[in-house]
Amino acid sequence: MNRQDFTTIFLPDGRKLAYAEYGDPEGVPVFFFHGFPGSRYDGEYSGQIAAEMGIRLIAPDRPGMGHSDFQPNRRLLDWPADVCNLADTLKLDMFGVLGYSGGGPHALACAVRIPERLKTTGVIAGVSPVTEPGALDGMLRNNVQIFTLSRQVPWLLNLIYRWNNTANGEKLMRAGMAQMAKPDQTVMQNPEVLRGMAKDYKEAFRQSPRGVVHEGGLFASDWGFKLSEIQAMVYLWQGKEDTNVPLAMGRYQASHLPNCIAKYFAGEGHISIITHCIREILAVYV
Repeated sequence: MNRQDFTTIFLPDGRKLAYAEYGDPEGVPVFFFHGFPGSRYDGEYSGQIAAEMGIRLIAPDRPGMGHSDFQPNRRLLDWPADVCNLADTLKLDMFGVLGYSGGGPHALACAVRIPERLKTTGVIAGVSPVTEPGALDGMLRNNVQIFTLSRQVPWLLNLIYRWNNTANGEKLMRAGMAQMAKPDQTVMQNPEVLRGMAKDYKEAFRQSPRGVVHEGGLFASDWGFKLSEIQAMVYLWQGKEDTNVPLAMGRYQASHLPNCIAKYFAGEGHISIITHCIREILAVYV
């Protein structure tokens, strides 16, 4: 598959689910769950290394983002059913899941609902339950506001995102750089990285902000499960300098997951962890 392409399937409820594939088409199947806001394009960053390692990255757009239809009243625990439908279409009995940032809770939802189908579960800089005390300590002010607005006044967040989406994507990314962790600012100096981030961000809002706003509300509400319910081994990777999803969130998850192998990377942020550490991360899947 050309890396710019996407494919859609129809789900039992009639919704379309879009996805792209990166890496080795014949490799070990790993579902890559994008960040927040984000799209299937998040998987693009890791495609070349995945190909070298014999990994087939399958990157779906979540409901209301990219080319996937919005799902009214969606909950985190609804996502595993979509994943299973896509896996069945691709004739995959078992597979790995890897959730990045906002994709982290979705990987954990799969570990709760469909552990029998998962070979490996991993979370990179994943959002933890936002409602827990201290969960937002050390987080960028803008991100704190997003979670607060998505829960309390989602209509206002919708308006803000609509306005943002009229701006040039790369200019929008540059405007936010000053708040980012130093390692992320350095990585974002690369024009290719900046273009990729802008494209991914814009794709999240291709239809409207509705899918993103709804998902923010999911993170800021009861997830429908406790981390302590997850019996599968979960691999967790976190940059110590991350200010998008701060280190406290990674440590919280590691301390509440019954079976967790966590690694905290010194000198890495939210974006640089993908740029610098993805080979080590993907190694657990092969």
